[in-house]
Amino acid sequence: KGDTVMIIEAMKTMNHVPSTSDGVVKEICVEDGQPIEFDQKIIILE
Repeated sequence: KGDTVMIIEAMKTMNHVPSTSDGVVKEICVEDGQPIEFDQKIIILE
């Protein structure tokens, strides 16, 4: 909980996204550099 689980680039700014719960990353659902949409699943925590 609280560790950075991903970095999202928005408007040339890198945003560190912390985990909101304890666990490990089970699956990464997007490719590096792939554009994402609002409410899109990016990772799955277990």
